[in-house]
Amino acid sequence: MSEDNVVSLGEVIDISRALDLKAMLKAVLELKEPIALDGSKINRIDACGLQLLLAFVIKAKTLSIAVQWRGCSEALKRSAELAGLANEIGCK
Repeated sequence: MSEDNVVSLGEVIDISRALDLKAMLKAVLELKEPIALDGSKINRIDACGLQLLLAFVIKAKTLSIAVQWRGCSEALKRSAELAGLANEIGCK
């Protein structure tokens, strides 16, 4: 996997960033190469952000594109666990 396929998710994933992040994730999927998500800096994520990550992971799986995490912040892990999505998005 090249460094070009590492997606840094930033510090906040919420509804205000959803459209921009969705477009970025869609573009990465179009490369049809393995992808690494860096969620190590996330300090806040809302339900919309979790839903977007879940949809991305599901779409990648349907396209047989491997997704791995380069880092999962405690805030991301906690939010995913509370929503029951930690296993589904792969960030535990």
